[in-house]
Amino acid sequence: MKRKKFNPKKRVVENLPLNTDAESAKDSKNFSMNDLITIFQTENNDKSVIIIPAIDSSTGEEMLVDFNELAPIPNPEIKKISNSLRTRIRKVYDKIADVYQLNRNEFELGLRKEGHPEREVHVWEMIANTYQAFISNKAVSPYKRNQIFTVILYMSFGFPFNRLLDNAPSVTHDDLGVLIDLWNSYVC
Repeated sequence: MKRKKFNPKKRVVENLPLNTDAESAKDSKNFSMNDLITIFQTENNDKSVIIIPAIDSSTGEEMLVDFNELAPIPNPEIKKISNSLRTRIRKVYDKIADVYQLNRNEFELGLRKEGHPEREVHVWEMIANTYQAFISNKAVSPYKRNQIFTVILYMSFGFPFNRLLDNAPSVTHDDLGVLIDLWNSYVC
């Protein structure tokens, strides 16, 4: 087995010897949120276990989780938000409305159900800014806009760069390079 790890600042995929299995990795306390993602391939290559850093919504504690095991909270609390946060949400929505499938109220409600709406809005601001910066002053078809948006969403989840184009045939490697540079310019 090999562990693949990427560093978004270097845009390089490194093959490192696997020192542990996926279950041990999830229990590890020796990780940084900057590690972003680790992919473990099973012996017969039939399944990838994608380990990503996450923040426990109830405690705020950093942890590692298997991306494939993530599930929505059954009955999340709908949090009250400030007018300034509501304004930020509307600005985000206006930037992505042409490619986002929910209406503005549904988008806001989804963010209010998050464990930390302010933090989630910040991520969506990075997504929206990256999207708008890429499509501005360009003739981009609606089909490609949707694929660009999907690639940016995958970037925000920490997907490895070498897998971002798997389901986006109209997005070129040059486009991806621009998107990565734009994304990194918005990441604090």
